[in-house]
Amino acid sequence: MSDFRRREPFVGLTWSWRGPLHEPGSLTRRLRREVGGEFTVQVQEMRWSTLQLGEARLLKLPHRRRVLIREVLLWGGGRPLVYARSLLPMATLDGRFRHLRRLGTRPLGHLLFTTPAARRLWMRLLRVQPPDPLYAAARRHAMIEAGHYHGRQSLFVLDDKPLLVTEIFLDRVHAG
Repeated sequence: MSDFRRREPFVGLTWSWRGPLHEPGSLTRRLRREVGGEFTVQVQEMRWSTLQLGEARLLKLPHRRRVLIREVLLWGGGRPLVYARSLLPMATLDGRFRHLRRLGTRPLGHLLFTTPAARRLWMRLLRVQPPDPLYAAARRHAMIEAGHYHGRQSLFVLDDKPLLVTEIFLDRVHAG
């Protein structure tokens, strides 16, 4: 993993994805603009689960805390562009943000970038490859097999309560 601020080049990432990968604002808005409005969110799964140790560290929560896991595909131009996995702890979904439990096909990014109570604490770039479980999830949805995928991971807070968003770009990259 690399720090977002360093903007390290990713070998094999097509030029068209470098901009979205480094997008500091709403990826949803950026993708809509780039695909000419032909954009949809397809929910793959929403389920309650417990945090794994690494996820708990990133969210600064106790291990095994219950979270809502939301997995979606962002489609544009008739193909899946991004696999996104969001971890929403129970405490984050209390109070005025309880409606996030029923977000459906509405983009989470829209809420995160239009709500004053939401802010991004950090974002980092990812290179996802086997045996990372995120690689298997991305590979299931990508139209082209790749030796690795690029993505980014962001920690947001809503009223100072955390949520973690991971976005894996399903564009072709070179293996290696």
